[in-house]
Amino acid sequence: MNQDSEKARLRLTGVLFGADTTGQDTTGMSEKLLRAYVEATSDVVYRLNADWTVMAELDGRNFLLDAYSPSTTWFNDNVYAGDQEMVMGFIQKAIRTKSVFELEHRVNRVDGTVGWTYSKAVPIFDDRGEITAWFGAAADITPRKQAELNLTFLAEISQDLANLTEVDEMIATISSKIAAHFQLSRCAFVEIDEAADEATVTHDWYLGEQASLIGLYRISEYLTQEYLEAGRAGELFVVSDTETDPRTDAARLAKLGIRSFVNVPMTQNGIWRFHLSIYHSRPWNWRKDELKLIREITTRLWERLERLRAEEALRLSEIRYRTLFDSIDEGFCVIEMIYDETGKPYDYLILEVNPSFEVQTGLHDSVGRRVSEFSPDHEEYWFEIYGRVASTGEPVRFENEAKGLDGRWFDVYAFRVGGEGSRRVAALFNNVTERKKTDQALRESESFNRSIIDSSPDCIEILDLEGNLLSTRTGRTMPGIEDIGPFLNTSWIDFWKGIYRDFAFAAVESAKRTGEGKFRGFFHDRRGKPRWWDVAISPIHDDTGTTSRLLVVSRDVTDRHELEASLVARAEQLARADRSKDEFLAMLAHELRNPLAPLRNACEVLQTSAPGTPAHSTAHGIMTRQIENMSQMIDDLLDVSRITQGKIELRMEKVELETVLNAAASLARPGMEARNQRFTLTLPEEPVFLEADATRLDQVFGNLLTNASKYSPPGSNISILTELVPADWEKSAQVVIRVRDEGMGIAPELLPHIFDLFVQATRSLDRASGGLGIGLTLVRRLVELHGGTVEAFSEGPDRGSEFVVSLPVLEASRNRVKSPAPASSSDIPRRILIVDDNRDSADTMAMLQGMRGHTTYIAYNGPDALAAAGDFLPEVVLLDIGLPEMDGYEIARRLRSMSSMAGTFIVAVSGYGSDEDVKRAIAAGFNRHLVKPANLTTLREWLANLP
Repeated sequence: MNQDSEKARLRLTGVLFGADTTGQDTTGMSEKLLRAYVEATSDVVYRLNADWTVMAELDGRNFLLDAYSPSTTWFNDNVYAGDQEMVMGFIQKAIRTKSVFELEHRVNRVDGTVGWTYSKAVPIFDDRGEITAWFGAAADITPRKQAELNLTFLAEISQDLANLTEVDEMIATISSKIAAHFQLSRCAFVEIDEAADEATVTHDWYLGEQASLIGLYRISEYLTQEYLEAGRAGELFVVSDTETDPRTDAARLAKLGIRSFVNVPMTQNGIWRFHLSIYHSRPWNWRKDELKLIREITTRLWERLERLRAEEALRLSEIRYRTLFDSIDEGFCVIEMIYDETGKPYDYLILEVNPSFEVQTGLHDSVGRRVSEFSPDHEEYWFEIYGRVASTGEPVRFENEAKGLDGRWFDVYAFRVGGEGSRRVAALFNNVTERKKTDQALRESESFNRSIIDSSPDCIEILDLEGNLLSTRTGRTMPGIEDIGPFLNTSWIDFWKGIYRDFAFAAVESAKRTGEGKFRGFFHDRRGKPRWWDVAISPIHDDTGTTSRLLVVSRDVTDRHELEASLVARAEQLARADRSKDEFLAMLAHELRNPLAPLRNACEVLQTSAPGTPAHSTAHGIMTRQIENMSQMIDDLLDVSRITQGKIELRMEKVELETVLNAAASLARPGMEARNQRFTLTLPEEPVFLEADATRLDQVFGNLLTNASKYSPPGSNISILTELVPADWEKSAQVVIRVRDEGMGIAPELLPHIFDLFVQATRSLDRASGGLGIGLTLVRRLVELHGGTVEAFSEGPDRGSEFVVSLPVLEASRNRVKSPAPASSSDIPRRILIVDDNRDSADTMAMLQGMRGHTTYIAYNGPDALAAAGDFLPEVVLLDIGLPEMDGYEIARRLRSMSSMAGTFIVAVSGYGSDEDVKRAIAAGFNRHLVKPANLTTLREWLANLP
C-alpha cells in the first residue's frame, strides 16, 4: 500500500473521532465508534488521556504490544528510543495547539524488531473546549519504509563505489555502512581459492573488542559440504540461529561472537571466487528485502573490485612498460611497412617512438609520418630487412648505415609485432656512429695504443715519482671526481684515507722499487656511495730506460668485492653448518649405540636366569627403559622434521594447565627421584584453561623438566612457578610458566643460540647427560605453534637456569576439565590375528599376547592374512603397513569388505607416525594407529575397553 492510500485510510480517524462543538459529551459515542473501528479495521487503534501520559487502551494488531488496561509505560514500550525525542516534540505541539497529531516514526514491534508506523490521533473536547482524551490509529508502513531506506542506502553505496578508487578505503567505508544499516556485529570479506583449499579473510569490520578474523583458512577445515555446494552455486547461505541450525558448528562460532549470519557468494566463470559474510551476535530473522539488498550490494561491490583490480593491473603494466620504454638508453620505435602493388616494401610509417629515439636518430615529431619525409634517399636495404621480418616473423640483428640521416650507423634488433599477416615491426637500436668512427680511427691512427687507453673503462692517471697527480689518460676521471682540475699537481696518495693511504704509499714505493705495486682501496664517491677499487701501479720509462713517471690503473670492483665478501660469509656459514651436522651425526651414532650394550647384556641375563628371579626382573626393566629411550630419540627427530617442514598438526582443545603440568612432571619424576631432587609446583588460585594440544604441551614441559633434572646436581631444587598476566590493549591474557633449576647454567655466548637445532651446552666424551641437541628446538617450535613464546635466562655456568614460557589463556572458568577414567587393566581373552612380514616381530608379539591369555594367529603376508580372517574370525587384527606385494591399507580395505569382519578392531602398526599417516590409516578402515615399537600398555588398554 502506498503512502497516499495509508494516509487516506487514517483520515477516517478524524471523521470518526473529530472534535464536537455542540457542547455535548461525546465520550461515550466515541468509545462506541472506537469499538466499531477496532472491529472493522486491521490498523492499530488506541485511546489516550488528555496529556498522553496514560494509554487507556491499545489494540496492537500483532504489530505493537496490546494495552487493555491503563498503561503509563506505553511510550517507552512502543516508541523506538532513537525517535522518542522527535515523537515527544510532535505530541507536545499537538497538545499545545489542540490539533491533530500526525507522524511517521519508528516503533518497537511485538516480535522485538524495529518497525515503522504512520500514526494519527485526534483530540476529544468537552463542552468547555478542553481536551478530554485522544483517539488514534496507526498503520504498519514498515515494508514501504524498509524499501525506501533500502533504495536510499543502495544509492549511497553505489555513490561510494563510484567515487572511491582505493580498495582498502572502499571496503572500510562500505563495511562500516553495511554494519550500521543492518545493525551487524561483524562484516567480513573473503577471497576463495578452492583449488588451493584456501579461504583468505582480507578485510574484517567488527563491533567492540573482538578478535580479528583476517588470515588464511583451510576450506576443508571450516566449511561443511552444504556450505560448499551453496557457494559453488552462488546461492545465499542463511542461518538465523546457529544453536538451532544443524548445518553450523555453534560452539566454534560462539567463540567468535556469532549467533546468526548470511554468506553471499560470488562466482566467476563457474568458479567460486569471493563471498561477503555479515554476522549478528544474537538470533536474527533475516527479511527477504534484507537478503535481496545484501545480494545486490555484494554484486555491485564485487564488480567494482574486479574492475579496480583490472584497472590497477593494467595501470601497473602500462607503468612498467612506459617506465622501461622511456628509461632505456636504446632507441625504440614501432613502424608499419608500406608496400607497392607488387607487394614490395618501399617505405614505412612511424607509429610510436621513445624519448631516446630522437637522441639516437636526430628525427623530431616523427610519429605519424613516413621515413621518406625525413630521408627521401633512405637506403632500400632498410625496407628489405624490415619487410622480411614482417613477412616471416623471424627477428634479426644487424648493423647498417643510414646515409640519409647524416650518415649515422645503427646496431638494430628488429622483430614483428603481432601475428601472421601483421605489417608492424619493432626496432630496438643504438647509434653506433661514434664507435664506427673510433674503430676506423683505431685502424688508421698512428697512436693506436693511446686510443686503446682512452677507450678503457678504467680510471688511468699519470703520477710523478713523489706520487703527485700529473694528468689522466682516460675518459673516466679519478674515483668519485668529475672535475680533475683542482687535484692536478697534488698528492694522489693523500686522496686515499685511513689505512688505504698507507696502502697507496706502499704501492707507489713498490712500483718504483720492483716495477709493480698493487692494493685494493675503499673510497666514497661524491654521492656518498661506497666504492671499492683495485689499483695497479707500474713505471713509465723514458728513452734511456729510466723510470720517469708512474702509470696508475684503477678499476671499480665494488660488485666483485661485495660478491667475494658474500661468498666468504656463506662459506663460513656452510662450514659451521657442516661442523654442526658432523657433530650431530657423531652424537646420533653414539646415542643410538648406547642402548645396544645394555640390551645385549639384558638378553644374556634373560637367557641365563629363571623367570621371577630379581636378575630376570632387572633385565626386563633395563630392556624396557632402553627401548623407550630409543623410541623417544626417534620421535624427537621425526617431530623436528615435521615441524621444520610445517607438516605437524595440533589437536587443539580446552585443557587445564594444572593437568598439563602434572602430566609433564610425571614424565620427569623418575629422574628427579633417582637424583634425590626436590620438585615444587606453584599454580594460580583459580584454574587456568588453555586452547592447546595437551600431548604437545606435555612434551614441552616434560622436556624442560627432564633437562632441569639432567643438568642439575643431586639434592638440588627444581620448581615450576605460574603467573596470570591480564590482557591489555596489545595482547590477550597470558599465563607465564617459569621452570627453574640450580644446575650447570648456560654460558653467555651460548644463551642466544640455546634454541637452535643441534645446539648443546657441552660436548664431552663421557656424554653423561646424553641428548641430541634437538629438545629445546622442539620446545620453541611447539610453543610458537600455540601462539606463545619461550625465553631462556641464566647468570652463567653453575648458576642455574630459568626457562619462561608464555601462553594465551581462555576465559577463566571454575569448571575444571575432568580427566578420563582410567581404562580397565584386566585382560579379557581375545582372538588376535597378527600380520607382519618381520617374523621376529610377529612371533614375539604373538608370544606376548599369548602370555596375556589371548589366542593368536600369525600371517606373514597379505594373502595369508585374508585367508586366515575367514577361518580364524579374529576379534582384533594387529596389521603392519609396510608389507610386500599387498600393503596394510589394501588388506584393511579388503578385511572391511568381509561381512564377518565388520566389527573387528583393526590396529595399524607402522614405523610412520605423522598426522597424515594416521589420517590415511583411519580412512582405509583402521580403528587405531600405533607407531613402532608399539606401546604395549596402550594396546592393552584398548583391548580391555573393547565390548
